[in-house]
Amino acid sequence: MAEVEIGIYKSARQAYGFDDIAIVPSRRTRDPEDVDISWQIDAYKFELPVLGSAMDGAISPATAIEMGRLGGLGVLNLEGLWTLAFEALTSELGLPLPRSLTLSNVPSSVPVLLAEVAALLADLDGDAAGFDAAHVCRSTPRPPELLAAYAPGHPGHHWRGVDVIADWSAPEHGLHSLTLPVLLLAAEHDFVTLRSMQAWQQLAQQHLVVIPGAAHHALLEQPEVYGACLESFLRQHESASTNNSQHS
Repeated sequence: MAEVEIGIYKSARQAYGFDDIAIVPSRRTRDPEDVDISWQIDAYKFELPVLGSAMDGAISPATAIEMGRLGGLGVLNLEGLWTLAFEALTSELGLPLPRSLTLSNVPSSVPVLLAEVAALLADLDGDAAGFDAAHVCRSTPRPPELLAAYAPGHPGHHWRGVDVIADWSAPEHGLHSLTLPVLLLAAEHDFVTLRSMQAWQQLAQQHLVVIPGAAHHALLEQPEVYGACLESFLRQHESASTNNSQHS
């Protein structure tokens, strides 16, 4: 379907709502029991073909948990407002815990992060371009996904979510109450330094992996290494949890 330009760097395609579509029965009927709407990512199968976008305004921790209970997949943006998802998981709201948790270059203290960024900039005499090349993304040329994310007209071009949570730090009581397996993914040259992630390293079942040679966008810089770390952790802890629940 042809795209229509609706503004600078913006285009759109015609979409349809529920009121625009009518489903008329044909001469043949089909038993719902015969229809499989499940889908799969690697070894993980989901019964409901719904994927929640990693946007603060769309998916909260409670929403993600409920989507998972119903068979879908809710994705949290842990670099936005729902960095506070940690507090929701460790609160007394009675929310069911996930089987494991992955924190990828997420600071446990935003004030410490901002101090670390200031120190790194000072080491480079305030050279913002040098900071970007050394600590944001070290790949040359830049991955096309990263260029597209920060292109004019895209939210990444003007949005700075850290401003909203500039005073946030992981609460001490929550660190002691979160006992599920946690994968901490960091990168050797990331501006989210190990010092800014220090509180996560107090978690009872944390497993820290530092990807050598990478900066903040390690997923795009070294996707094979990043993916292997994540897959190994999930296979170990998700499969173990599944086996335990089957035997209980």
